[in-house]
Amino acid sequence: MDNFKDKLFNITSLLYLVILFVPASFFYTYHTISTLEEDAKAIYYSSTLSSDTTSDSVDNHLKFLSVWVKENASSKYYVGSQDLRTDYALLRKCAKALQKKHIDPEKREYCIEQMHMFAQVVQKMVYLKHNSVMNSFYISILLAMASILIAIFLMRLYIDRQIAKHTIYDNDTGRYNKRFFDVELPKALARSKRHDYPFSLTFVKVDTDDKNALHVIGDLLANTVRSGDIVCRYDSHTFALLLPFTGIAGASILQSRIHKKCEENGLGISCDYHTIEYDRDLMSPEEFIQKITQI
Repeated sequence: MDNFKDKLFNITSLLYLVILFVPASFFYTYHTISTLEEDAKAIYYSSTLSSDTTSDSVDNHLKFLSVWVKENASSKYYVGSQDLRTDYALLRKCAKALQKKHIDPEKREYCIEQMHMFAQVVQKMVYLKHNSVMNSFYISILLAMASILIAIFLMRLYIDRQIAKHTIYDNDTGRYNKRFFDVELPKALARSKRHDYPFSLTFVKVDTDDKNALHVIGDLLANTVRSGDIVCRYDSHTFALLLPFTGIAGASILQSRIHKKCEENGLGISCDYHTIEYDRDLMSPEEFIQKITQI
């Protein structure tokens, strides 16, 4: 049982991790994509800086680009010859120079060329970053979909384990299962000893693996025993009949009735019977249970 609980704990832990991964992956993707708006503005401002030389416009462009450069100074997508901060410093110097009324034509041409080069660097950086972000986005979607499928699988596995843990019925025959038998037998023995009435346990072993035939035999046994008797699926080929108020003689009569009904139904399946009567005076319930485990 402890091993079973450990497995359930592992399943639920994995389920929680998978569920938490989905929003985390989308949050990362959203945060990364949201920066693309700033990158688009950086492309626009760096591209139009050389043509828009009004003082307020240039100052606004440079102010925005200054912030963008600080945020991307260590970017792995930088494709210039030096570093982004140095490129920006040269851009700022050239932008201020172009605002002057009188500027040497060669210097003007040089400044415009440097500003165009800066704009190209920004465009290439944003392009590379955009490709990386989209790849991350696609991977996040795939991982999220896979995580959802894994979560569904783990949830179903968890539910199946919980059902298996608590169910008392056998799926193939509809009768009580071995788990119920293990819980009910000590109770039945204790009642027999306390109230001093006979109790017998009959095992019916059937020679078939056919699930339909096992279901039919399970129904036949349930319809043959008395209302107070209990029919359990003990193992793959064996049913156990808990028979309160029944001694060996009564169990033998029941066996004959079961054999007769099997013949009447034309099942063509052989059954072996083994009955043990509980000796209340000489045996404790624990000793009786120990005895049947050795059969």
